[in-house]
Amino acid sequence: MKIMLLCQSLVVGGTQRQIALLAPLLRRRGHDVSVAVFYSGGPFVSTLVVSGVTIHDLRKGGRWHVFGFLLRLRRLIVRERVDVLYAFLPVANIVAATVKQFVHPAPRLVFGVRSARMAAAEYDWLTGRQYRIEALLSGTADGVIVNSGKGLADINARGFRGTPAIVIPNGVDTERFAPDSVARERIRAEWGIEANDMLVGHVARFDPMKGHHIFFAAAQQLARDRSWRFVCVGIDDDKIPQARALAEQFGVERRVIFAGTRTDMGACLNALDIVCQASRFGEGFPNAVAEAMACGVPCVVTDVGDASVIVGGLGVVVPPGDVAALVKGLVDLRERLEAGSIVARELRCSIVERFSAETIAVATERALQAIVG
Repeated sequence: MKIMLLCQSLVVGGTQRQIALLAPLLRRRGHDVSVAVFYSGGPFVSTLVVSGVTIHDLRKGGRWHVFGFLLRLRRLIVRERVDVLYAFLPVANIVAATVKQFVHPAPRLVFGVRSARMAAAEYDWLTGRQYRIEALLSGTADGVIVNSGKGLADINARGFRGTPAIVIPNGVDTERFAPDSVARERIRAEWGIEANDMLVGHVARFDPMKGHHIFFAAAQQLARDRSWRFVCVGIDDDKIPQARALAEQFGVERRVIFAGTRTDMGACLNALDIVCQASRFGEGFPNAVAEAMACGVPCVVTDVGDASVIVGGLGVVVPPGDVAALVKGLVDLRERLEAGSIVARELRCSIVERFSAETIAVATERALQAIVG
């Protein structure tokens, strides 16, 4: 198949990491794979180029730069004779559905849905409209791939219509994300973490859905014991002042390390004792949870998206927004760690068996082949 993946950019993010993982694997399986982006740049570009995946820059000038951008995408699809256009996230899905109407013969169109139960009211007015328009245009798609069971329920509730949908969870690069004692010592030394400190990491961009204030509220209660340490990984440099100011409101700004965005996420996860996923809403398949478990690191997660499915009985699941439950979950998990009842090998095997990148690539290939016919 000639497959084109469409997304807004290749900046650091869960969806972008999945594209950078999936595209080379599909190419390795014999398909002609390219990635078209609205905006150029991002750390995943080099990963894709080295693997032989072509990047098409659509040179979008900004939010309201529309017509020239759409025309370039149409010309690209026609020139490349694309068999299947696989878009990711609402904006790309809307753009792909719009352009498809003006391409003859049109490629098969696949909507990629990566979230569940988004609280659009937490964002600007345009975000809510994007989700409504995406649902209205869903009938133009030839298939929908959702990365979580909760996401499948969500698109049904949102009114996706007449389009076959399949759940394919995210994949994990289990070679990159693996136990690494050397990396653990190196990163802990970089962050000034002592051997007996219990380091809890919150791995997420700074966004209303990610629950940083819930994490800081839990840290406030735990910080009475000096052995608890905390780190935020994945916050863009320009958002760190906001995150630090929020931590200051809870009096924990000096107990939290703000590590920014990192390209060595496997090493950073190995440095942690516990990953805390405090999301309030919107998650489909939280990558950081599966990647942490692949590194042998246990997780406390909120019951949002398919987080509970990922951790199974090997972690702790608490209600979203419940600080007291989150604190208890962290304390309970620490006790299990110190008692030796959590085995890193079991955590890793759970991910390797269910969510390996190769397994997800095969599932995606079969789904696209079925859609193309």
